[in-house]
Amino acid sequence: LLAKSKNKASKALKILNGHTDFKYGIGKLQTLDVFYKKNFAKMPVHIFIHGGYWRALDKSYHTHMALPFYNSNIVFFNLNYDLCPSVTLSDIKNQIIEAIVWIIKNGKKFNADINNIVLSGHSAGAHLVSLLMSHNWKDNDINVNIFKGAGLISGIYDTELVLNLEINKEINLSDSEALKNNTLKITPIVKMPIILAYGDQEPKKWIQQTTNYRAWLKKNEYNTTLIKCNNSNHFSLIDSLAKKKNKIIEKLISYSK
Repeated sequence: LLAKSKNKASKALKILNGHTDFKYGIGKLQTLDVFYKKNFAKMPVHIFIHGGYWRALDKSYHTHMALPFYNSNIVFFNLNYDLCPSVTLSDIKNQIIEAIVWIIKNGKKFNADINNIVLSGHSAGAHLVSLLMSHNWKDNDINVNIFKGAGLISGIYDTELVLNLEINKEINLSDSEALKNNTLKITPIVKMPIILAYGDQEPKKWIQQTTNYRAWLKKNEYNTTLIKCNNSNHFSLIDSLAKKKNKIIEKLISYSK
């Protein structure tokens, strides 16, 4: 499936106008791609954060996800970040904040309306988006009203569960880092409508992450939409998100209008 995604991403790169590998920080993998149309002004912004259990994958597997946004005259930013265990989960969160600050500072160069931003992430990327929702953006001189909505796709939010998984030998997540970044225990403060999505073929415990986080958001008076993607698993979701006629994509695009 990953090879299939990489192939689709490579084909999309030939179609899209834009730039790849802008540096937004000093970290080795702190780069981003931007895809936009030259002949439109003040286009809404969509920012996507890839998954991979914070320790794998790359933005280059997800380029084709830009297509439905690009074709809807939305500027698409695709983020990379340094990976565990060479950095901590908190470091990654701070890098994503750096990326968004960079986008707001430089967005006009790409005909972007930096006051109209929608976020999305898949898997660990969804968790990173959830962390952004508890960040005090005033510290960065950013008005939270610029964030119009977010899509959390097949996310993992209870980071403390990872401590008991075999994969943590690769991630090297510490007890303190797991507790500090568990978004089921952090009050979200950036109010915007949220899509939570999962594939019907995912493991029950993974689906439970989404339903638990939705309950937490609702407790904190968020407007949430739950979308079950039929005939989809954790990885096939990425390729389905490259299609405009997809419930998640349609909803995310509507947030930009």
